[in-house]
Amino acid sequence: MSRAQRQLQRAAGLLQQGNIADAAELARAMIDSQAADDPMLRVYLADLCLQCEMYFDAAGIYEEQWPRNPDDPSTRYKAGTAAYRIGKLDAARDHFLKCVEVRPDTAASYLQLGHVYRAQRRFADATQAYLDYIARSQDARGHGYWSLVDLRNYAFDDEEVDEMRRHLERCPPDSGEASLMQFALGNIAERRQSYDEALRHYRTANNIQRQLRPFRHAAYQGLVDGLLNAELQPAASGAALSGKPIFIVGLPRSGTTLVEQILAAHSLVEATDELPYIERIAYRLERSGGYGTSLATMDEATRNEYRASYLADARRYLAREHGHFVDKNPNNFLHIGLIRTLFPEALIINVRRDLRDNALSMYRQFFNVGHDHSASFTDMAIFFDGYLRLMHHWLRHYPESIRVQGYEDLVQDPHEQIPDLLRFCGLPHEEGCVEFHRSKAAVMTPSAAQVSQPMYTSSIGCRKHFEKALEAEFEQLDVLQQQHGIAE
Repeated sequence: MSRAQRQLQRAAGLLQQGNIADAAELARAMIDSQAADDPMLRVYLADLCLQCEMYFDAAGIYEEQWPRNPDDPSTRYKAGTAAYRIGKLDAARDHFLKCVEVRPDTAASYLQLGHVYRAQRRFADATQAYLDYIARSQDARGHGYWSLVDLRNYAFDDEEVDEMRRHLERCPPDSGEASLMQFALGNIAERRQSYDEALRHYRTANNIQRQLRPFRHAAYQGLVDGLLNAELQPAASGAALSGKPIFIVGLPRSGTTLVEQILAAHSLVEATDELPYIERIAYRLERSGGYGTSLATMDEATRNEYRASYLADARRYLAREHGHFVDKNPNNFLHIGLIRTLFPEALIINVRRDLRDNALSMYRQFFNVGHDHSASFTDMAIFFDGYLRLMHHWLRHYPESIRVQGYEDLVQDPHEQIPDLLRFCGLPHEEGCVEFHRSKAAVMTPSAAQVSQPMYTSSIGCRKHFEKALEAEFEQLDVLQQQHGIAE
């Protein structure tokens, strides 16, 4: 066995353990040393990069390899997946269309094609692709049905709903597929104003998710407490960037994508994606002696190394070298101390929404990965409490660098809030930011349909139809808001 083969085997073992960060480091070392030069090993290395979310590296290798056999649907499919993740949507579409042409009965290609069309805001084409996926899928139709629901503009007729129920009956009751179907049927029932039925579906869906992906309370609370107790260094001065990184944080479903799209509509700002790079640096710090301790004792050389590494990865998403750019990863609220250590010039926008509406929005949403706390109101209350404590902590340390952007304020008064938001970012006002929904730019999150329409206020108070059935849950969250000084 060659050295490259041994490295790939070791990386595969790390991935099986869920250790993506170490697997990614190994993949990076293999790329830098050009360890895998055999075409087959190159494809395996690309597969490793894809699993490690090293999408640019994966895309580069696949683009080098697929012309050797342009009709091979497997490599074209993976090339399309990598291209999609780096925003090369036309290339991704072409790869998936080739897969459909070569193997028209393979369902998965239609699903991915639908995701590409959704990101391109071609919602009619996305709808048809999802329907084509459902028609060709047997045991895994849930992703197609959920994707249709998540487009928000497809009207299911009674016959389709009956077929969905029949498919649910065929699913193993505690499977991920059953959970997807329950989420989809819950959303349809809610649109039809059958709120009790909707809640039954949501509860069943989330009970399954909680079994499949339990929330690790102790680890989360330990992380929060460690950060709260860490002695933060004064922000170091460094070589100023010509454009400031803008980090958008908050809870899932709080409006972070909306704020991202408003800023991305500005001529001086570029969007990236939900980047994992800050989280990976935090993981490396955790391994090197504990996150909080390592953050508090970071020396200048280490800071410069991590800063350069982050910028090198983030800039691969950008069309220009200079200018402001947005990193929208809600969970980076955990890492504001790290962000400010690496980037004293960085700006942070914390998007905050009424916790009750926010929790309900999460409870009825299927998350493919992460957000394990969303399957239970009790778990969400624990997560929200940690978020609020940390944000209060960061605001005391970095008051000039953090803007708390209320979701309700933004959608109710955009003509005042958006100029204020731009001023905070040091940007001149541009009317295109108010008309962000007219942008043709790709939207790489499931919120594409929502941010492709003008600002709306109908999500405010979305809990009202469930207030009686979830009275205790909402009261718990209201008490939490009061404890943290958040006015209703």
